[in-house]
Amino acid sequence: MLILPLARKPDWRRPPVVTLLVVAVNLAVFFLLQHDDHRHSRASEELYLGSPLPEIELPRYADFLEERGRYGRAREVREAVEEGPEARAWALWELQGDGRFLEGLHGGEVVAPEDPVHDEWRRARAAFEERLEAVASQRWGFKPAQPAPEDALAHMFLHGGTGHLVGNMVFLVLVGYVVEAVVGGLLFFGVYLLGGLLATGAFAAVYSHSAVPLVGASGAISGLMGAYVVLFGRRRIPFFYSLGFYFDFARAPAVLLLPVWVALEAYQLLFGGVSQVAYVAHIGGLVGGGLLGAGLHAAGRVDLEFLDRDEQEERDTADLEQGLEHLAKLELDAARARFAALLERRPGHREALSNLYTVARYQPHSDEFHRMAHRIFALPENDPATLRFKRETFRDYVATAKPRTRFDPGQFVELASRFATGGYPEEAVPMVDALLRQGRMHPRLPRTLMVVARALTRQGQRERARGYLQALVERFPDAEEALEAQELLGHPDPAG
Repeated sequence: MLILPLARKPDWRRPPVVTLLVVAVNLAVFFLLQHDDHRHSRASEELYLGSPLPEIELPRYADFLEERGRYGRAREVREAVEEGPEARAWALWELQGDGRFLEGLHGGEVVAPEDPVHDEWRRARAAFEERLEAVASQRWGFKPAQPAPEDALAHMFLHGGTGHLVGNMVFLVLVGYVVEAVVGGLLFFGVYLLGGLLATGAFAAVYSHSAVPLVGASGAISGLMGAYVVLFGRRRIPFFYSLGFYFDFARAPAVLLLPVWVALEAYQLLFGGVSQVAYVAHIGGLVGGGLLGAGLHAAGRVDLEFLDRDEQEERDTADLEQGLEHLAKLELDAARARFAALLERRPGHREALSNLYTVARYQPHSDEFHRMAHRIFALPENDPATLRFKRETFRDYVATAKPRTRFDPGQFVELASRFATGGYPEEAVPMVDALLRQGRMHPRLPRTLMVVARALTRQGQRERARGYLQALVERFPDAEEALEAQELLGHPDPAG
């Protein structure tokens, strides 16, 4: 069974830099340091099989197994000695993965110094181990029977093959960037490393005598997965699940995935048969990551806004859709309530504003209609989409408002300036004309006249631009902009 959380798309305005760096390091280690691992491993195996070591070590390993009651495995090793290179290769890696036997081997208990073959064995063993050191996964993989702090960290960036690497990196990207967005890059990396170390510790506790090198980022990624679901807690998240031939999508409280994941790993460990997958490390990572996530929550080091965004978007979508349904049926009070609830949570929500304006438009003489129009005009953003929204609303408001539009000079000046700056001087012209005609002066009107003049000039309407510059000089001779207008009027091109 596979359960994969489906997080939202990354926000590339705030890219998951640390997640991408961790992915890059994993890829670099694999393709730059491990690209020859298979060749080096094969070469070390051939060196072993072509040396006296199989005849010296493998029978003694079989004896070692028998002494510990592992008669079936001892028999298989003895048969391998007789069967040939392929079987002997299997027996070699069994021996190399047995930490207790290797401890006795290196301690002089298996081939004692007084043994007639000791010198020959020692030279052959030294040559083999030197060749084996060229295999990155053997050199830097974590071996519980021979623990080293540097290996506990290094093994998280090693992989056993391309499939192993790709699978881990997919999970790392899917889960990692969300954790990074919630807690920040530094804490994300801390969870990655600490989760990996806890996974390694669980593996070492269960397989303390193993000399098989543990490699792969899956323990650290399991730590991120444990932290991920605990950070989201009871918030419902979407996820994909597969039961072999059947698969589907569902939503559930995030934290429920943690016991499910742990149970799946435990089931595979107990009933999945022989496998190269480190299920114990996965369990350790999941539990450890969950504890780390709980600790970050308790310390207040999480971005709650990011965590709540999915549920907020669901509520926003529900309010918008239901409001539109009410509006289509002309159930104006019900529609207004839905759009207003959305706008209260999201004050700048464009569609909520637009639809509330539409609701109010059914009563163009009402205070609500004028208030909603001015709320749109007051939006602080000046991007092209917002300016178009304001322009469309302005045109409709001028044509619809009863008995007339409601503007004070400050609002008129501000809106005219924004239209002119945004490339819509045709909207600004009648506004400043009305102010000039009515003699309703405002402190910001000189600057608006200058903005309108420059916008008209950019559109090639130089004569109209000169008219506003002349009005600026005549009406506001003491204004700072009047000096600038005089200079432009003396220039053949007022844009100058």
